[in-house]
Amino acid sequence: MNTQASDPANGPAPNKAPSIVPGVVLLTLGAVLIVVLLVAPDMPGWARITLVIVAILLVVVLLAWSVRLFRAASGKAGRR
Repeated sequence: MNTQASDPANGPAPNKAPSIVPGVVLLTLGAVLIVVLLVAPDMPGWARITLVIVAILLVVVLLAWSVRLFRAASGKAGRR
């Protein structure tokens, strides 16, 4: 019996689909930051600028993650 593909010590299985959990977490954090920026009534300027920078960085990381996820998904389907 071959248990190499299901053994966590040997790494992920070769046919396993990439996880979308990191993308969902990044999307949720970005949405929360944007809502806080839109709803927060009184906020010092430095705090608002910091939150804007963090939100922009989260969007950039989310875009990079989506490109990585797309390439991983399309690379498996496109090769024969």
